[in-house]
Amino acid sequence: MILIHLNNVPQTLQQPLSLQALLEAQNISQQSVALVLNEAVVPRHRWSSILCHHEDKIDVFAVVAGG
Repeated sequence: MILIHLNNVPQTLQQPLSLQALLEAQNISQQSVALVLNEAVVPRHRWSSILCHHEDKIDVFAVVAGG
């Protein structure tokens, strides 16, 4: 099993998931969020190619446009 921390909430994965698959499994819309993995922002185009690892810290932020 893989233990991750999604927005500071421990979660267990049965198998490695990509960041994109993790968001889909959590029913999080990918269109309006930014993702930080272990304190580094991950560009959206890389979400499908990066797998979650044990003890990863993943933070999802709502993107807000403003001026």
